[in-house]
Amino acid sequence: MDLNNINYYKMSDHKEETLWKNSIFVFDSSALLDFYFLPKSKRSEIFTDVLEKIKNRLWIPSQVEYEYLKNRESVISKPISEKYEPLKNIVKSIINNYEKEIINKIIAIQNATKNGDKHPHLNQENIDDFITKSNEFKNNINLSSNLILKDIQEAEKNIEECKADDDVFNAINTYFNVGDEISFEEIIKIVEEGKLRYEFKIPPGYGDFDSGQKIGTQIFADLIIWKQILTFSKEEKRPIIFILNDIKKGNDWCYLDDKPHDDRIKAPREELIKEIKDYSGIDFWMYNLPQFLYYANKYLKSQIEEDVIKNLTTNIQKNIEEEEEEEEEIDENLMIFINDLNRKSTTKKIDLQLVEDTLQKLTPREADILRLNSPHFTGYPMDIQEIAETFDISEYFIRKMRRTAVQKLLKN
Repeated sequence: MDLNNINYYKMSDHKEETLWKNSIFVFDSSALLDFYFLPKSKRSEIFTDVLEKIKNRLWIPSQVEYEYLKNRESVISKPISEKYEPLKNIVKSIINNYEKEIINKIIAIQNATKNGDKHPHLNQENIDDFITKSNEFKNNINLSSNLILKDIQEAEKNIEECKADDDVFNAINTYFNVGDEISFEEIIKIVEEGKLRYEFKIPPGYGDFDSGQKIGTQIFADLIIWKQILTFSKEEKRPIIFILNDIKKGNDWCYLDDKPHDDRIKAPREELIKEIKDYSGIDFWMYNLPQFLYYANKYLKSQIEEDVIKNLTTNIQKNIEEEEEEEEEIDENLMIFINDLNRKSTTKKIDLQLVEDTLQKLTPREADILRLNSPHFTGYPMDIQEIAETFDISEYFIRKMRRTAVQKLLKN
């Protein structure tokens, strides 16, 4: 027995340093698209201080190019809807809240105390002065708020202008080589292999199959990317580091760090490491984009600010926070559905036949998930983890199917 045989699957400082000296860096579309969530000036720093230093070692498969181009325009606008619109609402609310909480209350005090023939009565001079100064302050707030709203408008304009003069697109053209497109006949062969791989949860990409959210060859997009990486690795005979931000699909590419709210990639799935080693004789590892920038500072002597890396990490973590908020909303909506069934029931107890009739509107898997998860349908409901183990599907996709099921029920 050779203890070194396990080293293929582990990372060490020496191995990582060697990989950074020799590897080709392959980016997924999720990592490329997340550049749009940084200000243009910060993107420019990354392009010149990181990508420029490894410009002969950057590559994307043609499938990644397709996914990037398909989603590019919609993602460019996302910072407006997700970041600036909420900010505008906060600024606009300041005046409304000030008028409601301060001015209106002062006027109420004035009205209650101005009559001299009853209590309470106060000298109106100080109150009038208070109102005058409050209105002056309100005008100053208005002026400042309008200036802030103009700044937001300018920022939004700069984001929209990126569609016509896209620095991310230009950087990809400058620094990345793009793999050859594969034929539809080759894609069909990958689909056939994918059916077997996904049946036994062999990575990558089976999470897209489990989700039921994609159709056709889209289900096998990750596997197409992987096959293109394999072909490329055999031609280049150099180690591969794959940069991926779409890491919330039930470990169908990699394992995540066990630390709470830490979305760092711990390691690629062992099957991928072995497959590429057997196919091309090369090492394979994975990072998300924040990890890539962190190690670029270490091994390329780049100087990307810690806040920039944290902002990209936050963008990944927000998916988790959104999922938690959605879980609470699903529970509330499920109770709305149950209460509606109770009103329709002719007895004090929920009509189980009425429940079953209603669940027929769902797919069999969606109905089963609700039956097992809800205390209203079974005496001993399972939690998400138990249901995931029952169906051999990731918890991520059990949650997605549960959410879809509840939405369907509320629409009917």
